[in-house]
Amino acid sequence: LDINSTGLNKEEVVIYPNPTDGNVTVTWKNNYDRLTLTIYDLQGRPVKTVQVESDVNEIQVDLGEIAHGMYIFELKDPKNNMIVNRMRVLKQ
Repeated sequence: LDINSTGLNKEEVVIYPNPTDGNVTVTWKNNYDRLTLTIYDLQGRPVKTVQVESDVNEIQVDLGEIAHGMYIFELKDPKNNMIVNRMRVLKQ
């Protein structure tokens, strides 16, 4: 057992296009009961939250209403209180 390994290693999350001018697609490999995607600005303020239904592996997110800049996309499994993935996305 590798005590340094985290659940992050088992999940491959892809966000495209990145950079984006509006819509992005977020995909992942494993199935979850439910996920929450929270988009934060670089000051750590949440700007958008998307609830993901169970057994879904892809969502579309419309960033049209948020300002240009860099954002952190955090995909979280609330049931296990585990961050599945965290990625930077540039909105142009």
